[in-house]
Amino acid sequence: MALSTALKNALKYSLGAKPTLWTELTSAIDASTSGVATNAAAILVLQTNAVQSGTATAVQNAILIGPYGVGAGNTGEIRFKELAAGGANYVGFKAPDAIGGNKIWVLPAADGAAGEILTTDGAGNLSFAAAVVAGTGGTLTGNLIMDNEKAIRFREASGGGTNYIGLKAAAALAGDVTFTLPIADGSANQVLATDASANLSWISVVRPAVASTVQAALVVGPHGIAAGNTGELRFLELAAGGTNYVGFKAADAIAANVIWTLPSADGSANQALVTDASGILSWLSFVRPAVASTVQAALVVGPFGVAAGNTGELRFLELAAGGVNYVGFKAADTIAANLIWTLPSADGSANQVMVTSGAGVLSFASVGVANCDSDLVAEATGTLTATQVRKLNATPIDLIASPGAGKAIIVEDIELFMDWNANVYDAVGAGDDLQLEYAGGVDIMRIESAGFVDQVNDEKWYGKANAYDVAAGVAGGIDLLTIDNEAVRITVLVGELAAADADVNGDSPIKWKIRYRVKTLLT
Repeated sequence: MALSTALKNALKYSLGAKPTLWTELTSAIDASTSGVATNAAAILVLQTNAVQSGTATAVQNAILIGPYGVGAGNTGEIRFKELAAGGANYVGFKAPDAIGGNKIWVLPAADGAAGEILTTDGAGNLSFAAAVVAGTGGTLTGNLIMDNEKAIRFREASGGGTNYIGLKAAAALAGDVTFTLPIADGSANQVLATDASANLSWISVVRPAVASTVQAALVVGPHGIAAGNTGELRFLELAAGGTNYVGFKAADAIAANVIWTLPSADGSANQALVTDASGILSWLSFVRPAVASTVQAALVVGPFGVAAGNTGELRFLELAAGGVNYVGFKAADTIAANLIWTLPSADGSANQVMVTSGAGVLSFASVGVANCDSDLVAEATGTLTATQVRKLNATPIDLIASPGAGKAIIVEDIELFMDWNANVYDAVGAGDDLQLEYAGGVDIMRIESAGFVDQVNDEKWYGKANAYDVAAGVAGGIDLLTIDNEAVRITVLVGELAAADADVNGDSPIKWKIRYRVKTLLT
């Protein structure tokens, strides 16, 4: 072994029970720079057979172990030999072949508890901590920290191989978060969901069906049990726009199941979806109320469907204390031309009524004989079914209801139309005439059945009530007191228009129209 002159002069040797070789140099012995040969056969041995008490230094790099060669794995070793009686085996430490930067580990100041292990804090400080031993069922009493995106892995059974599933953090986190697991298992097909406060719970999963043939193709369950926790169906904007969305959700409490059926086609501009109260949605022009409006069509009430009677309504509700009844207005199903009525500029007198000028201008007028004789002519229409026609003798049909006490109906004329179907009324004979009369039996006019209801084609009949049957009244007119508050009805004088055992005969309905006035009787 070749030594430098400085080292030769500095080395001292002492014989005795513990022969020792030492130096008084102020720096440590460096096998790579102090002149000691660095080949594998030239090893500096600081003791022979005797046990040395150790080397005490006061410098920072007290022991420096250099590599013994330039090949892979040639970093120097610190070896701890077994007792001579055991042989020549040893354990030790060595550096890796390449080190990113200098690193010194600081040992703990005291021994750890039984079973604890040395762990680092990432800053070179070692400490004892409880070991988490895989597969032994140990209990972790502290936090398990997985740094730098390291994963917690759960391996499959050894017979299956070495595959695993695991958990790990994202590369960047906005802040600390710890998820709290549910206290019990969920139901089949449920999933873990968060309440936005890191509390996880089991909820029913949304199960979208592609080209589904099942009834419940998409079920959106609640995401919790608190108010407002019903699930949402969200439609996100394009990614370029952000993460905003629109959507639908159920109410917290639903009285019964309901499914809305969408229209089969798109609506017109500005139309809205409305329900028919049976879950069928359709497009209709919505009511657009205008407050202090300065436009001509300030309020437009559209139809709520396409069926007869589906024109929209303007409703005026009673007070809430009274209930939910209302009065209102609506348009006829078919209107010949646009029409606007202009209201009077002031209220009328007691008992006056609103009359039209025939040009859309309304005004208040007194109800009296003059009005009854000219302006206030009303019209009533309807249809007698074939069954009603065949039984008019036994069951007369009221055409105009009673007008009220102190009032009488004065009929102007009547128009009838038999809408021929397939079978003739076959029991028309002498005296089987139709008769228009008051409910008390006073005649208004008689309609000859022969030549009308016994025909086999459409047939019309018109009669003007300018000559009443006055047999029960006074000469030249009707005793109005005898028809006070009486309805107008139609009947057959004698028998029925079809035999009782031949009801299949006679199947044509009769349409009717009566123009009349209501006269207030003098008292």
